[in-house]
Amino acid sequence: MRIRALNRLVVAAATAAFVSGCAVATDPAGSGPAPSMSDRGQVAAVARAGYPDVPAIRSRLSALIASPVDADAAVKIALLANPDLHRVYFDLRIPAESVVAALDATGPEDGIEIRFVERVLGGLRRSSAEVESLNFERAKLAAAGEIARLALDVRKAHAAAVGATQVARLVDEARMASEAAAELGRRMARVGNWPRLNEFRESAALGEASVQAARARQASLVARNRLTRLLGVWGEEARYRLPDALPGLPEALPAIADPEASALAQRYDLRALLIEIAAEVREFELDGYDNGSVSVGEFRDVTIGRPLGSGGVERKMRVPVFDLSAQGSFGKQARFMTLVNQTSRLSISVRADAREAYVAYRTAHDIARHYSAHMLPLQTRIMDESVLRYNGMLQSVFDLLADARQRTAVQVAAVEALRDFWIASADLRGALVGGGYAGGMPAAAVPGGGAAAPGH
Repeated sequence: MRIRALNRLVVAAATAAFVSGCAVATDPAGSGPAPSMSDRGQVAAVARAGYPDVPAIRSRLSALIASPVDADAAVKIALLANPDLHRVYFDLRIPAESVVAALDATGPEDGIEIRFVERVLGGLRRSSAEVESLNFERAKLAAAGEIARLALDVRKAHAAAVGATQVARLVDEARMASEAAAELGRRMARVGNWPRLNEFRESAALGEASVQAARARQASLVARNRLTRLLGVWGEEARYRLPDALPGLPEALPAIADPEASALAQRYDLRALLIEIAAEVREFELDGYDNGSVSVGEFRDVTIGRPLGSGGVERKMRVPVFDLSAQGSFGKQARFMTLVNQTSRLSISVRADAREAYVAYRTAHDIARHYSAHMLPLQTRIMDESVLRYNGMLQSVFDLLADARQRTAVQVAAVEALRDFWIASADLRGALVGGGYAGGMPAAAVPGGGAAAPGH
C-alpha cells in the first residue's frame, strides 16, 4: 500500500493540470467547444479530397501565395499544405477549419509555429482516464515536435533560397563585368595597345566567372525546389514569388540568460518522454505492483513543464528509481528504467544543443554585422576612390573592373553571412523548443536529432 500511495503522488502532479475536463474538447481560444472530427461527414470529406482541397485551406493558401513569400508566410503555407502535417492533423482528428483558425490567430512575437501548436493542439482532449490522458498528451507533444521541426526546416530552406537568388544575381553581374573586360582586352590587343598575356588573363577570368554564374544559378534552383518540397505545393502554387533580398539583421538580439534551462523547460521531445514516464508509473500501480516485490530506492524530482494550451502552468513529478533485484517484475522495471535512461541521455543532448546553437547564433550575428557595418562600407569607399582615380586618368579601366569584382565578392560573402545568421536563428529556435539542433542541416538529417519519444 505504501508503494501505491507513493506512485499515486508521482502521477498526481503530472495529470492534475489536464485531466480535469478531459472529456470535453475546448477551442484553442477558450471561447467554447472546438470542432470535432467525430463528425462523419467532415471526416469523409477530408479523407476523400484531402486537406489542400478543403475550401478554407485553399482560400488561405491562395491569399498567402498572391504576395511575395517571406519566412513567416512560408511557414504558414507549410502548415496548410505539407502532406506530412496533413497526416498529423488527421491522426489527431483536427478539422481543416481549426487549422486555418489557429493559423490566422497566430502572431510573430512568439514564433508562428509555436503559437499555432498551442492553439490547434492545446484544446484537444480524448479521455478522462489517467493513463489514456497521459498517452494522448505525449502524442500531442510528439505532433508539436513534428510541426516545429518542419517549420525549422522551412525557415532554413527559405533563407537558403532567397540568399541563393541574391548570390546568383550578384555573380551574374560579376560575369557581365568580366565579359566587358575580356572584350575590351581583345580589342586593345588586336590594335597592339595591350599585351597578349593580359588579354589571356581577362579571358581566363571570364571563363571562371561564367562557371561561377552557372553554379550559382543551379544552386538557386536547387534551393527553391527544396523549399517547394517542404511547403508541399505544386503546379501554379509552386510559382510563388520570393523576396528580392534577405531581411536585414535585427536591431537587438533577444536576451537568453540561460539557454540550457530554457531548452530543458520547452523542448517538446523531452516533455513527451517525461509524460511517458508518468504514464509508465501509473501503469505500475494499475498492474498491481504494490505487493512488496517492488521496492523504491529513491525519488527524483523532475520538472515536466506544462501541457499544451494550459496557460503556462508548470508541473513537477517525482520519478521513482526502482530496485531491479525483484526478478518477478524485471520486465516492467526494465522498461521503466530504459525510459529513465533515455531521459537522462536526452537531457544531456538538450543542454549541448542549446549551448552550441546559441554560440553559433551569436557568432553568425557578429560575422553578418561585421560585413554590414565594416566590409561593405569599406568596399563602397574603395570603389568611389577607384572611380575618381579612373576619371583622373590615374588608373586604367581594368583596375576599375578589378575593384568592381572585388566589391562583388564581398557583397556575395555578406549575403552568405546574412543567410547563415537566419539559418542559425532557426537552429536556435529548434534547439530551444522544436526538438533538435542540426547545425545548419535539415533537422531530419541529424541521426537521432529531434526524434520523437519512443512509443508507449
